[in-house]
Amino acid sequence: ELISSLLLKMSSEFAKRESMNDDLLVRLYLNIFLIESERIYQKQNVDNETPLSRKEQLVAQFKLLVTQKLRVFKQVAEYADNLNVNPQYLNDTIKEITGNSASYFINQQLLTEAKACLIQTDDTISEIADYLNFTDQSYFARFFKKHAGITPSQFREQHGH
Repeated sequence: ELISSLLLKMSSEFAKRESMNDDLLVRLYLNIFLIESERIYQKQNVDNETPLSRKEQLVAQFKLLVTQKLRVFKQVAEYADNLNVNPQYLNDTIKEITGNSASYFINQQLLTEAKACLIQTDDTISEIADYLNFTDQSYFARFFKKHAGITPSQFREQHGH
């Protein structure tokens, strides 16, 4: 009922629009539609969910910890210690479940954060390196080039900054 109503309102507003600014209401209805669809989907799938295995739980906890502690922890051993497991066990489990090593996830998250800083801030490369707790700017630049294929400066230039 709610979904049908939203679709009708979206259709009506889309037909009435006179300028690009009029799309705002359509986009808002679309967002509500997506949120409500997700709620319906979640409600229907609550009973069908199978609990995560112990290893899958460890992977999920690790990934969450990486997003939370990225600037503090850089080594797999630091994450393993925080999760109360052996570093080799953590790495083996991550690789078994995901196909990638634990350090791969740490480096990818670090690269994503670095890219976001380069695009969204006017901070110097040295300031970004410091923010991400790299020992110095040259180590940050080497890390970035190794994982992104280009230097931080080239990345910033390519993204209109």
